Amino acid sequence: MEIKNHKKVALVMLATLCFFTGLATASSDLKMDSVQYVGNESIDVLFNQYYEEISLDELGKSGVYRLNVPNTITKYDLLLMNPELFKKDADLGKMTIQLIGQNFELQLEPGIWVSKGDKEIIKNETGIYEIDMPEVYNYYGSVVGIPESKVRFTVSDDAVLGWIEVKDVKYIISQAGWMEENGEKKVLHVVYRNTDKVISGVPPASDDVAYESNNTVDVYSKSETFKTQSPSSILSTTTVTLLSAYDTEFKNEFASPGTEIYNMMADVNSAYGVSDIGVNFDADYYYYDSDLSSTRSDLLLGEFRSENSALRDSANCDLAFLFSGKCFSDSAIGRSYVYSGLSNAAYGVAQMVDEPGTTYDGTFDDRCSVVSHELGHNFGADHQDSSHAYAKAYSWSYLGFTRYSIMYTPYKGIGSIGGMQLEFSSDTNHGDATHDNARRISETKSTIANFQ
Repeated sequence: MEIKNHKKVALVMLATLCFFTGLATASSDLKMDSVQYVGNESIDVLFNQYYEEISLDELGKSGVYRLNVPNTITKYDLLLMNPELFKKDADLGKMTIQLIGQNFELQLEPGIWVSKGDKEIIKNETGIYEIDMPEVYNYYGSVVGIPESKVRFTVSDDAVLGWIEVKDVKYIISQAGWMEENGEKKVLHVVYRNTDKVISGVPPASDDVAYESNNTVDVYSKSETFKTQSPSSILSTTTVTLLSAYDTEFKNEFASPGTEIYNMMADVNSAYGVSDIGVNFDADYYYYDSDLSSTRSDLLLGEFRSENSALRDSANCDLAFLFSGKCFSDSAIGRSYVYSGLSNAAYGVAQMVDEPGTTYDGTFDDRCSVVSHELGHNFGADHQDSSHAYAKAYSWSYLGFTRYSIMYTPYKGIGSIGGMQLEFSSDTNHGDATHDNARRISETKSTIANFQ
């Protein structure tokens, strides 16, 4: 397979970079909306030293590979990332990268070692044992000169995932499968813009909750008991430990499963970490469960709980969640137990792949949304048609489009402007006194955090 070797152009690139650095300083043509980008598509500076582009023809010639890019993404590039070089420059605090023809000068905060102290649980014929998780780092930052921009990356020794967001345009780097090169299995990355993804199909099934048949407690009657909590306990950040499990199908789809889960949970934590919720998920344990056979979401949820309740207890995790690569046979994309105040409702599952013919494509943003939604049920958050006094989802208008909070059902898909948003309804933002899932989560988080 012929892949462009950027080492061969290192000297040319260095000279070109020096020339265009001066040009970028002097030229007003590089400004977009009075904001300084580094370069544009007409000035092709090679800032893509962190990856090698792979064409579909080259991929086909490589022999053994698995490619998973939804057909609703109309424009994208396939990449082999260089995590070692990327991390080295990210640790310097400033770097420049080219994505989809656009060069971005990034300013990054020091990396956070998010896997420090975390364990991977291995189960085989000899029993169950633990090993340290490989090092995984999260980087946060912004695009230089663009105050409203956001940047986040998750980096391990075999993958670079994350996104750059400028206004309503988001450049996303995600896993797209894997390929073998010289006998080595490498992570395939796909980079695309949210503006190059279309919403099509019908919404998937809206029924995604499970109730305990042997639980006589009204799942919503508990809300009254939390009025005695002090305001400081509600507004403070509470850590909830999570047993993150994945099945064989997930492992087949994502060559770096641990990195993928860390990457998703970084965005999930952003939705739960706002001041009126104050929840931080700490995924202390990762577990590959190869024994799960059910394909119906309700049966899989029950099987997952039955097989892993003792493991959740021994790992001292408050919640357990299954990231599944299965395409559920009942057309649901997730299912979880509704909050009851009891730890036997501390489980959820979500489909991490495309649901054909529906608005759920299994892209990165889709996956983060359904994970956040199902975890929300564990805290008592609910849909827009809930009978609860205020634990309801919300929708609102934005630039002529309709936006929906996380708990809205059925799943509406994610566009560049409209569609599902990674936020909960709130009386202080998008919502009101009768649509405030943020309040519900903040009320129940202390109970959840004390499950273990």
